[in-house]
Amino acid sequence: MQSYCPVFLFLLTNIFPVQKNISLKLILILIVFLNGFGEVAAQDNGFCHKSTEGQEFWFGYMENRIFRAEFHTVLVTVASRQNTNFRITIGPPGEPNYNRSFNVRADSALTVELPWRTAETFGSETIRNTGIRLTSDDPVSVYATNWDPNSTDNSVIYPVANLGNEYFAICYDPYVDPENPLTGNGRNSQFLIVATEDNTTVIIKPSKVTDQLIPKDSIFEVVLSRGQVFQVQSENDPGTGLTGQGDLTGSYIYADKPVAFFSGALSTTVPRGFRGWDHLYEQIPPVQSWGREYLTVPLKTRAADRFRILTARNKTTVQISGEPVIYLDADEFYEFTTLETKHILSDQPVLVAQFSQSRDVDSTKTGGNGDPFMIILNPLNRLVKTAIFQTYDTPNNFTDSTYFGIQSNFVNILAPSNETINIRLDNRPVIEFKPHAVAGWSYAQLDIPKGTHIIENIAGNNSFTAFVYGFGGYESYGFNTGYNFDLQLDLGENIEFFEHDTLLLCKGDELILDAGPQFDYYSWSNTATTQTISVVQEDYTGLKQERMTAAFCAIQFLYMRVSLLPIWANDLRRFVILKKYFYQRSQIMKSISGKTKWMRLFQLNAIFG
Repeated sequence: MQSYCPVFLFLLTNIFPVQKNISLKLILILIVFLNGFGEVAAQDNGFCHKSTEGQEFWFGYMENRIFRAEFHTVLVTVASRQNTNFRITIGPPGEPNYNRSFNVRADSALTVELPWRTAETFGSETIRNTGIRLTSDDPVSVYATNWDPNSTDNSVIYPVANLGNEYFAICYDPYVDPENPLTGNGRNSQFLIVATEDNTTVIIKPSKVTDQLIPKDSIFEVVLSRGQVFQVQSENDPGTGLTGQGDLTGSYIYADKPVAFFSGALSTTVPRGFRGWDHLYEQIPPVQSWGREYLTVPLKTRAADRFRILTARNKTTVQISGEPVIYLDADEFYEFTTLETKHILSDQPVLVAQFSQSRDVDSTKTGGNGDPFMIILNPLNRLVKTAIFQTYDTPNNFTDSTYFGIQSNFVNILAPSNETINIRLDNRPVIEFKPHAVAGWSYAQLDIPKGTHIIENIAGNNSFTAFVYGFGGYESYGFNTGYNFDLQLDLGENIEFFEHDTLLLCKGDELILDAGPQFDYYSWSNTATTQTISVVQEDYTGLKQERMTAAFCAIQFLYMRVSLLPIWANDLRRFVILKKYFYQRSQIMKSISGKTKWMRLFQLNAIFG
């Protein structure tokens, strides 16, 4: 067996807190080789549980292609499990350009059409007053749609409480229509920043030349007030880049206050060179909410799907089932197509987007229906327990005998196999689940009628992810039904060692554990205040100074017991078969070998900012 340097291995798994009313998944830290095991448990006060349901939202619309201005439409859909009131304003709160109130009935959805000339953002690198704020009396789910004939996309909208400071854009290659390069198909890739607070300073690093010719990889900043937006589009100057107007994927933004961030394309094909064109529009989760493990599910009626994996950190290792290992640095991406379900693992957080391809890529299989859209996928540690949503169709005011509109609507559901019995769609069991390529997981691809639908786990568990989509003619739409934003500790892992559950640290290594920006500082009972693990010696006495942190809210406590269980490099396989048992935190954790010896007990106070 290959020999390794003396290392500390951190095995990562999930623990469910012992209180019955808690669903927060906490990260277990197992300090193995030379050190042994550890155990965490925590109290919960509700601050850690976050989803795409909320009572305050800030968002915006990126520029879409406009072929028929008289029919161009932007829509907001509000879905609720209870009867509630909500209000929409556009622009600065003190002087809004639009201000109206609405009511949505329980277990239903209401779609509101906004004045698109007021709500949509046009042009690049100019501050606009087109930020949209939605507030409600009770928690609701919000979805935004930008519609033009044959150029439509949707996005789920994140509540303000789930926004962050650090983002990367994920877009697609613009493919300019040679017959109409200025105002027609194939215009800019783009991203949009929406400020939620006054005096927000945003640092921007575009990955390609911008529309206003700011060089790629240069850094500039802009200061925004609440309700203002800043859109950045790629270069679209005739004669300077018609063969590839610039893909802004990997562009980086950092704000000193929480902002909402959207990216995609004004109108493009997927992939380049295949008709037709379509708008791409998605809200992007902050880096703190990215994941390390994803499962893909194919779009129904398509010959293949296209995916992009985007990285936030240097030296990121990515493994896609059935493919060689990929190595990427920060802001780089990897693109692939597949007909099958896939398993994606990484040792650092990544973002995964799924693209529907242009109609002409697989028109034979699809009967001529479909066009591009983009969906941000949920990592496996960010499942939800309920989703209420609405399908989309041609706006009521549109009449054109040559336009086919959406012909079919679908929903894909992914869930652990042992939870499929608890999944309901509109109060009926989902019997169409079939096994995923990854053992223990199942998925369903369902035809659904037009209207409002509810997916839920009747056991109340966070146990599924779902996305909705539809096809028709040169038309499509797609969106994720919800995202789990529970605060979670980012420990890191090494996918090349025991698959995806082990992190290797050698002497001299340091690991900064990321609990996200919601925490001001951390303090341990041994007076340590850092969030760094330092490996300073290689013997069985353990870490010279234990420095740990975890994602707990308000004033929480982490109890870690460290045991001695030496495992040599040539005996690592023995370690893999150790089974863990977890009890109340007042009890000890036992291993199969029974050779645990408790060394010390620490307490961590994580102060919620």
